[in-house]
Formats: sequence, structure tokens, C-alpha cells
Amino acid sequence: MIRKENWRRIPLWGLWDNRTPLNNPHKGWYLHYFDNGIQRYFDPDNPDDYLEDFPCFNHIYLRLAWSYLEPEEGKYNWDLIDDVIKRWWAHDRRCAFRITCKETDDSHPNQVFATPKWVIDAGCRGEMVGKCFEPDYGDPIFLEKFENFMQAFGARYDGAPFLEYVDIGSFGEWGEGHTEGTSDRAWPIEVMKEHIDIHLRAFKKTPVLLNYDMVALRRTYDGTEEELQRYCIEAGCGVRVDSGCVRFYEDRYGLSSMHLPHLFQPYWPNKPVDLELGHYSGVKKSGAWNHGYTMLAAIYEIHVTYGGFHGYAREWLKDNAHFARVAGNVMGYWYFPQTLYLPESVRAGQRASMGMIWENRGVAPCYHKYNLYMKLTGEDGTKELIHLKEADNRRWLMNEPREEIYSFRPSKDLKPGRYTVSIGLFEPEEENPKLPEGYTAPPRHPFPGRPIKLGIVATRLEEDGFYQLADINILPYADIPYEGVVKVEPLWPTHPKSMK
Repeated sequence: MIRKENWRRIPLWGLWDNRTPLNNPHKGWYLHYFDNGIQRYFDPDNPDDYLEDFPCFNHIYLRLAWSYLEPEEGKYNWDLIDDVIKRWWAHDRRCAFRITCKETDDSHPNQVFATPKWVIDAGCRGEMVGKCFEPDYGDPIFLEKFENFMQAFGARYDGAPFLEYVDIGSFGEWGEGHTEGTSDRAWPIEVMKEHIDIHLRAFKKTPVLLNYDMVALRRTYDGTEEELQRYCIEAGCGVRVDSGCVRFYEDRYGLSSMHLPHLFQPYWPNKPVDLELGHYSGVKKSGAWNHGYTMLAAIYEIHVTYGGFHGYAREWLKDNAHFARVAGNVMGYWYFPQTLYLPESVRAGQRASMGMIWENRGVAPCYHKYNLYMKLTGEDGTKELIHLKEADNRRWLMNEPREEIYSFRPSKDLKPGRYTVSIGLFEPEEENPKLPEGYTAPPRHPFPGRPIKLGIVATRLEEDGFYQLADINILPYADIPYEGVVKVEPLWPTHPKSMK
């Protein structure tokens, strides 16, 4: 470990704020906007409510049957989702998708035939299970037609800045990856792999999530469960569970209600975990909600980045305002700068170094690279931004304080004097992001990008997203050789109390 001889150790935990909800990207709550159909869980009498006061709210979840979006072969009804996405994205809300091929509700023809009727007319095998059609998921005609749809779907939406993820929903009841309670069939593992590959071929930029029931409820006990799990991990999938706070599971598997939680462990270090809460009216009535303790236990046990609920958002938030703030912060990443190591003085134009210890108090890493900047602000208002390129927030893990060393060089024409040192973490924004036809990007944040909020008191937060942490002396420029650094003990020997 390298360390500057003249560093000052500046503890920062006295500035921490762990109460304020931090609305940061790529983590937090989502609402099932379309679910089981197109008229669920949103208030048509108040279409302009975009939940802007909902703490840590990140995206809406659109779960639709294939037949809604391709009513005729090759003719796509993108307007059904585009109208919704555009309105929410204008309010900084993203979206996620699941496309299903089997439903159980017969209230609409597109529910009965989630796999479009024209696919069946083309020769796709299958049968009516209950009141709805279940395709043969390995039928060549089914796979060909669904592949064509997904290629068109991916060509339009893959990599779009408003899209958080797509989950694999083409197999099983409601796209949950199982046939439990209906046909109760298990298809060959080659068929399961093909459904996974269809999604991965269509979405090469946007994360693809596996529903863990594809493995957990396969129940063939022939070794294919482990093979399928390994296949998904090696393919780079994330994972999703649709059974949070279900009483059946809580009674059998403990407070978190998580069936086979070990199945999630290989995913979360590299890809996000998505937890869907059971239908709120049901879990509240059954007692499985437990004032949110059941869901909070699951968030910690399987390292959740996204948490969603079935129910009307205003009703849910009224019942769970405090829980929404607490759980919204701990889902995914939650960054606190713990200690700053900074020279007392630096000469203009000369390379120097500084150190920081970061704590991630969330339950998962961030899977997106953000940029860390230092800002120097002089007493006369002079400002200079320096990109600390060695920073990598993706390595800041739960319960593992992360020490990083950054090099910086104030410009040689920077005036001598006392400067305030502020740091800021920012999500870079593309100048010309890929957008589907008909979309207009919202206004971009000014350079250096969208600010990431840290667990620091608001009195240290500046309007541009930087946090004031310390002061430093800038000495006049002189052509003096760089003194370098010396090797010493790590910044974080064992425990904060051991720091001298």
C-alpha cells in the first residue's frame, strides 16, 4: 500500500446522515404498473401522479403478454408501452420489462392466448390448461416466432437509457419460470437454455434477469437444476424472485420467506437481484407482511437491488412510509465516505496523492461505473475540477471498507491560497444515447453528469452535487521534482478503533 508522508487523517463519520432517503439511480423501489393485464395497479383518475415524493423510487415494471405487443405477425403495438414510458421517463422514472407467453386470467382474449393466436394458427403445439393456452415451450414454430419478436423488441429497446433490465418471462405461469399448479410439466433443459439464449441474443446491453423459479421449482432432481443454474451464471444473467412475503414460504422457510436463498449467492456480486413482493392486499391480510420485517429480512438475505410490490402505490406508501425510506436506502448501494487522507499543502502543477476509505452500507454492489471528482474552490471563487480516475465504486462492497488512493495535479496556473476540497460522484451521461424512434431524451445534467447522493449531511452538499469535506493549501508553482510516495501500512489495518 502506498501512502503520502504528509497526509492528514480526516475522519468523516461525524458528517454521516443515515436517515434521509437518497434517490439514486439503478436501485430501489418499483411499481407493477402493467401486471397480469393492462388495467392493473395505476389510478386512471390521476394519470399525472408520478410518485415524485416516493422515497427511493426507481422504475415502473411492465409485465405484458406477447399477444398485446404483436397482435399480428410482424406488426408491433409499441405505442401501448411507449406512451407510458415517455410520460414516466420525463419525470426521471425508468422501466423494466417482462414478456409472458402463458397467463391464467381469462378476462381478456390476450390473457387466454398470451402466446398470440396467430402463432397457434401457424402450427404451434400446445393445449388449454385451465382457461388459458399453454404452448409447447420447445415447439420449433413457437421458438422461431418468439425469437423473431424478441429480436424486434431488442432492436428497439436494448441499451435504451430508460431501461433497467429485462427478465426472462417466456416460460411458465405469468412468466415465473414454473408450471406449478397448472400443467405441472418440466421441459428438457435444452428448451430452458433456448429461452434464456433468445433473451440474451436480443438484449446484449441491457441486463437480463433469470427467474429463480426456473431452477428452484424445476423439481426433476436429475442434476439439471445445478446445470441450469451454472449455465445462467456463466451467461451473465442476474436473478429475480416473485414470491417475497408469501405466507406459504414464510411458514416453511423462516422470517425472510426465501425458499432456497443459497441459489442467489452466486449472482449478486456481479449482477442485480430483483425481489417482487406478493400481492400487497394478500400479504397484509395473511399477516405475512409483518410491518415490512419479512421483506427487510429478504433484502439482506439475498442482497436485493430492486424491490417491487403489487398494489396501489398511494395505499402502499400510506401504510409503509417509514419502511419505504429504510428499505429504499439499503437496497443496492448506499455510499458513505468514512475517512479522508489529504496533504496539508500541494504545489500548483505538481502531482500529489490522497486517500479515501469508503463504506457501502447497502446490501449489494453498484453494477454501474460512476466517476469521482475533486473540486477545489478558492476564497475568490476560483474553481477547478479534477477527475480521480483510480476510483471504482463497483468495488465498494457491503461490510468491506474500501481504501483507494487517488493521484491529482492542480493546474500550474492555479492561484496560491486556501481552497475548499469537495468530492462528488457522478453517473456519466451519453451525449447522444440510443433512443427508440419517436423518443426525445430528457435534459442532460450539466458536466460531469448526474450526481450520486452520499450519506453526508445536507449542510455539506453544494448545488452542483459536490460535498465539502476539507481544506488544502495550494502553493505557488515551481519546477520542483516530484517527491513521490513511500510504502507504509494499509489505511485500514483491522477496525476503525485501531486507527491512530
